[in-house]
Amino acid sequence: MESLNIILRDSVCRRLLNYLSNGRCFSYHVSQSLKIEDAPSRDPQERIMVAFESPEDSDIPHNWPTLARMVAGFNVMLLNFSFYAASAIFTPSILGIQEEFQATTAEGTLGLSLFVIAYGIGPLILSPLSSLPTLGRSPVYVLGSLAFCLLNIGTALAKNIQTVLILRFLGGFVGSAPISVGGASLMEIYKPNEVPYAIAMYAVSGVCGPILGPILGTLAIKRWKTWTATLWLLSGITAFTTVSTLFFLPETLASNILLRRAKRLRAQTGNPAYQSETEMEPSENLAARIVKDIGNDLKLACLDPVILFVNLHTMLVYGVLYLWFEFFPFVFDGIYHFTPIQQGLAFFGILVGAAVSVVAYVLWLYVSYQPRVADSILNYLGESYPRHVASVFAGNTFFRSSFGGALPLAAPRMLNSLGIGWASSVLGFISVAMMPLPFILHRYGKRLRSWSQFAN
Repeated sequence: MESLNIILRDSVCRRLLNYLSNGRCFSYHVSQSLKIEDAPSRDPQERIMVAFESPEDSDIPHNWPTLARMVAGFNVMLLNFSFYAASAIFTPSILGIQEEFQATTAEGTLGLSLFVIAYGIGPLILSPLSSLPTLGRSPVYVLGSLAFCLLNIGTALAKNIQTVLILRFLGGFVGSAPISVGGASLMEIYKPNEVPYAIAMYAVSGVCGPILGPILGTLAIKRWKTWTATLWLLSGITAFTTVSTLFFLPETLASNILLRRAKRLRAQTGNPAYQSETEMEPSENLAARIVKDIGNDLKLACLDPVILFVNLHTMLVYGVLYLWFEFFPFVFDGIYHFTPIQQGLAFFGILVGAAVSVVAYVLWLYVSYQPRVADSILNYLGESYPRHVASVFAGNTFFRSSFGGALPLAAPRMLNSLGIGWASSVLGFISVAMMPLPFILHRYGKRLRSWSQFAN
């Protein structure tokens, strides 16, 4: 019962209903309550900072009951899965788009590339918004998911290729919060010793999306005989995630939790002296803050050596993954004459590999939780830069998504010029050249982090 109360009391739905009813519906049971006679004087010059009572304060997300944290974490991972699936689920529709709108292969592929590029740009805006104490993370998730659902419906109803491409780009932009803010949310929800496991599952949810997307898309087109079937299926998935996060994803941003606690204390005691740290700080123009945060994101991504190395590594991984969406049809259709469903199942091997890897990682970490056991890349970033985790993930998303979105456009020319064998070999050679990066981080990571003004 306590878990359900925590999940519902800070959900966007409850907060919205409470606001619309002027506090009469779904009132919050103040955890930091005071008797009126114990309240300090109402000296207008006096200010009392509202903070968490102790590290064990029940309003701190990682002190919530296990069930509440599991539900919140599951919703973040569900958002992550559905959004990543949205990129690749479009792939089986490309041929139908070309036929209906007389589009070229490059124009059809743009629907995938623009989406991926947009979800690299989106976090640069959405990440700062989610860190605003007056807004918090949950509204960004819910509103982004709702807008994404509506844009998918609009794409399915589009009457020309231009509308399809514009709406795909906008959808990638507005729905991209889970892939940059999700890691920060999980680090707020889970205790330090639980974070590696949560981040590992978060990473798997991100892999499951692009891998299962083509399979689900192919099955949808086979069932309903139209390229728009993938978008209607995607609209249904995102509608479900929107409802789930609206009701069952409580707020996790500490500054937002304390801001609302201060407001409740002022209402309860009638004493305006109660203020959160955010309210005591000088106000900052929203546009100026976003520009400043974008600059910090790019500065972190480009100038910090550890983050730059990780970004290069993930850029390669993403580039290869999204090139496969173009390479696989050439191989399995052109050479092996696979059916569309069989082509989709060809991606399943990547998912199996990811599942085996994460199980091995979790078991190894559980048995040998010692300094010599290396973290996953995402967990390494999060624990090295805890004060800037949202910015670090936003910058990483921008670079890997830009690279992953641009490479599929080069795939047809690359395959026609080099052939499947040499085109694949070039990717292999580049991958071999990049292999030393994780070992460099393992060997010299401490020294590199000591040069950084941002690292923990």
